Amino acid sequence: IGNADPVIDSLFVATSGNEGDTFAFEVSAIDPGGDALTYAWDFGDGEVVEGDDVTMPEHVFVDDGTYGVTVTVTDDGGGQASREFDVRVRNVPPTIVTEPELRAVLDQEYQYVADATDPGADELGWVLLEGPEGMTLTQSTLAWTPSFDQVIDDRPYPVRLEVCDDDGGCDLQSWVLFTDFTDMDEDGVPDNCEEEYGLDPNDPGDADLDPDEDGLTNREECL
Repeated sequence: IGNADPVIDSLFVATSGNEGDTFAFEVSAIDPGGDALTYAWDFGDGEVVEGDDVTMPEHVFVDDGTYGVTVTVTDDGGGQASREFDVRVRNVPPTIVTEPELRAVLDQEYQYVADATDPGADELGWVLLEGPEGMTLTQSTLAWTPSFDQVIDDRPYPVRLEVCDDDGGCDLQSWVLFTDFTDMDEDGVPDNCEEEYGLDPNDPGDADLDPDEDGLTNREECL
């Protein structure tokens, strides 16, 4: 009497979903001769799992695309039954997970190291879409040292930073950056200007003085 091949009598498959999701599968098979069965799953992305108890595997596809998945059931006599089906995996855009500081200080480097997550195994690229003059982007790090004119201009600076994966999915982060200067004595005069002109950045009383008698106070000359 020859060996009879096993029969797959039920099959559950998740045929679509997102990259990074856990896909669940289930197979049931019987063997007319009562042989022990071994199950092998080829997920079409280079990963294969097999064993006598692999009837309900789970799998994560790390990139979008259409994957041909094959389940093969083998009995002790070498008889086999196979089923093939396609799994369609959608791309998921990255998500920026960091928040920037909203204040930049005169003559001090403002830096924002952005970070993003992506459920797929995608490469991420960053682009600075809008920012004040002099702001630079290196990989995912923004840097800017506001000039005196930019601070005294006393206006907000819109910033827009975008990250995209290599499948075209993108996330955009927008914020408004405000400028300020250090003023330890709170007299309205930037400390660096007080130091430049020999004033005391800890003495609020020198802001309204006019030592060169040109009709302008120290505050007015600095601002």
